[in-house]
Amino acid sequence: MAKKRITELTPEQQAKFPEYREKWLKIGFQTGPLDFVKAKLALADCYKMAGCDPPKQYYHAKSPFDGVKKNIELNPNVEKERVISSSFHQIYGSHDASWLSFYDFMLNEVGLTCCKKLIPLMNLAKNCGWVLPYKEYAILEDRPDTIKRKNKQLHCDGGAAVEYSDGFSVYCLHGVRVPKWLAVTVAEEIKPEKLLEISNMQVRAEFVRKVGIERILSKLSKGIVDEKDGYELHDLDLKDNTYRPHLKMQNPTVPELWHVEGVPSSCKTVSQALIWRNGGITEKPQILT
Repeated sequence: MAKKRITELTPEQQAKFPEYREKWLKIGFQTGPLDFVKAKLALADCYKMAGCDPPKQYYHAKSPFDGVKKNIELNPNVEKERVISSSFHQIYGSHDASWLSFYDFMLNEVGLTCCKKLIPLMNLAKNCGWVLPYKEYAILEDRPDTIKRKNKQLHCDGGAAVEYSDGFSVYCLHGVRVPKWLAVTVAEEIKPEKLLEISNMQVRAEFVRKVGIERILSKLSKGIVDEKDGYELHDLDLKDNTYRPHLKMQNPTVPELWHVEGVPSSCKTVSQALIWRNGGITEKPQILT
């Protein structure tokens, strides 16, 4: 007999969405030390569910970085690079909340019993951070001490967005992982020329957002390509022989303020740039690509 396919959810089931969303957001963003006893039991069940014997030894680490260091200590005769490479394959514990929430809902509200196989991973997520699982041993890691967000994205201008008790930290601006110096340094103290040291496009965008295109252009412009009626067309020079025109214009209501905007590379004059701003050219601006 063929199994019946589920094609839609009832209104009552759909009404449960917010409950599961909040439940697993709380799990995913929980902070502080793991519950070592509960985490060990949950991980042992994960091994059993996979048809494996649980590890004989369990170790505690304060962060993913500390977990890698512990893994190196436990393998003194193995090439360090190999140990580090194997350490990338972790169970994400509480950070698996995004996808575990779906199966938790399907198990409890839709009655899909096949999802029971994931109960051990759900229990692990509730009690632990990341985990390094091996045949003979496992390293259980704490959750972060702090997690800072803005508009639902990892973000902290002036410090770490994610920080563990041992000092291991992750620096993010608007959901983009950035170098520590870019996150912690006051914008006014960052030299615009440091943009030239950044190759990643997303990080470049965060640099521009923080430092300001006006300051960047003041230091990295090749000079005025064209000017007309108070407008200036500049070529932003990133030392890669790419033409990046930017239109500099005065604020009509606050004359002492200037606005800078990237325009398409086809713009060689102020007039062409203004036509683009008014919708006459559909080409996208080539700002920092």
